[in-house]
Parts: sequence; structure tokens; C-alpha cells
Amino acid sequence: MATFYLILADAITVFHLGYIAFVVIGQLLIWIGWATGWKWVRNPTFRLLHFLAIAFVAFEGVIDMKCPLTVWEDQLREAAGQIPGEETFMARLVHQVLFIPEDVVSEDTLQYSYMIVAAIVLITLVLFPPRRFGQASDAPPPPATPAATASGTASANGTASANGTASPADAELTPTTPTTPNAQTTPDAPGATQGKAAS
Repeated sequence: MATFYLILADAITVFHLGYIAFVVIGQLLIWIGWATGWKWVRNPTFRLLHFLAIAFVAFEGVIDMKCPLTVWEDQLREAAGQIPGEETFMARLVHQVLFIPEDVVSEDTLQYSYMIVAAIVLITLVLFPPRRFGQASDAPPPPATPAATASGTASANGTASANGTASPADAELTPTTPTTPNAQTTPDAPGATQGKAAS
């Protein structure tokens, strides 16, 4: 049973490390995407989860609350027979993994850093907001409505050119008027012809 508790404690440790990486690396990717025009960094779900992740950590620092993940990890290690550390997970990460002395980065300094990071994420959220939920990242322009299309076609067909020449569509729609024969080509009546001969 002790082994099972240790596995759970280690799983929480890995999740805790991923949580921190999501906040830090996620913010860096948002800045890079802002500068390069990446569309996925404006995903509303990603941006909302990212902000809530750091906002909860900052809230813990404001009320001086110990991280629940650290509490659960310590309880599981204690149940497995290990002696849990008195430091928080972030303190152990900074002091042991990053080799930064405790007198340089204290618990109070870490709490203030949570609030600073939360403020940076919030400012980025305002200056570079995500898309609205349901809005596609590369949605095409809306198609023209049938009414607008018909209106545009009628306008194009019914407009004469600048030189006064009707458009081809007008020529097709304009009825043709039969031409009247010229008077000069009309043959003379028989009486008129005889009168000319007598004179």
C-alpha cells in the first residue's frame, strides 16, 4: 500500500510541474504568437484556462493559503512512511532543482511573484484578447444574400455606358421598331405614270 501512495504522490508532483509549465511556457507562447500572428494562441478556451490557472495561484498568495496539490502530496508521502518537507512545491523546485539559495528567494518573494505574473497575464489578456467563443479562426467572409445579388445584377444590366451606349442587356430587352419604306423607293401609281406621259 505504501508503494501505491508513493505512486500517487509522484503523479501529483508531475502534475504540479506541468501546471507550472502551462502557466510559464503558455505565457511565452502567447507573446510569441502575438508577435508572429499565430491564430491558435487566441483560442478562448486556452486563454481562459491559462488565466484561471495563474489567478488561482495568485489568490493562494493573497490569502496565504498552501497549495492543495502540495498538501495532498505531503499527506500521501506521510501515509507511505516518508517525512514530507516543510517547504512548498515551488520552494523545493526553486531551491533544489534551480539551485537558488533560500535566502535569495524566500516564500514571501514567491508569493509576490505569483501576483506579478497574474498581473502580466491579465494585461496581456486585455491588450491581446482571445477570440469570442464560437468564432472561427479563419472564417471566410459571409456570402452575398440573394436580394443583394439580384439588385446588383439589375443595376449592372440597367446602367448605360458613359458614352450613352446601352449595355448588351438593354439591347436584348429593347423591342425593335420596323422601318418604314422610303418615299423615293415607292413605285408610282398607274394614274400618275399616265399623266406624266401625256404631258
